[in-house]
Amino acid sequence: MRRALFALALVTATVAPAAAFDLYRSEIDGASQRHGVPVELIEAIIRVESDGNRWAVSRTGARGLMQLMPGTAALLGVRDSFDPRQNIDGGVRHLTALIERFDTLPLVLAAYHAGAGAVTTYGGIPPYPETRSYVARVLDVYADLSRRSDSSAAERKKPEPKRGAGSDALASADPLMPPITRAELDALVRAASKFEKD
Repeated sequence: MRRALFALALVTATVAPAAAFDLYRSEIDGASQRHGVPVELIEAIIRVESDGNRWAVSRTGARGLMQLMPGTAALLGVRDSFDPRQNIDGGVRHLTALIERFDTLPLVLAAYHAGAGAVTTYGGIPPYPETRSYVARVLDVYADLSRRSDSSAAERKKPEPKRGAGSDALASADPLMPPITRAELDALVRAASKFEKD
């Protein structure tokens, strides 16, 4: 029974966030543009902090998508930590302040999780297992989201096949090669397929 519940929890955790991030895309994009923080980093923090659940409350009392503590939220002017726009904007402003204060992303993330004072006191990532795990998880998710974003951008930038003289002709990337018609291309593909089978 426990295994079935665990498996269900894993499926839910991997399916729910995609839809959740579509719901909050404009808030994430807006905060990224206003504060100069990569979209992928914001999304990685939200994924690790709340798994995209705007109503999340931690055992320590942190609330919302970016898990703002009530005191931090008040300092940031966030009146409703469960409001996605306020929570994301407040969390990203807090992150921006930490980026200005610490020189590496792991230290910024450690400060976001354990507090800037803990990072300063220990002169690095505090020795708390939960904080060390948190930093590693956010960095992994951030790297994964960045890779996906890079490959999506490359897909979007793929050049359209250039049309040659005729409307049915495709120009080559090599300017010395003459355009080829779709019929000629299809014939070449069929011939290559037949050759591979033989």
